[in-house]
Amino acid sequence: SKEEDEKIEAWKRKHLEEAHGAKTSKERLNIGGAIGGVFKYEFTPTSIGVIGRVKCHCGEEHIFQEIC
Repeated sequence: SKEEDEKIEAWKRKHLEEAHGAKTSKERLNIGGAIGGVFKYEFTPTSIGVIGRVKCHCGEEHIFQEIC
């Protein structure tokens, strides 16, 4: 959803700044290179819903969709 996307983008920006020292757009691009590769999205289906998370290449992750 749009709300989830906004939260994900805010988390990614904050994470890159705090964990990797990338404060500008140019610094953020330098981390992932031309094709990105910094973040991956995982969706885990369960019998009661789907868990969504975004993971940084450093191992840090943000769960953006949980089962309630």
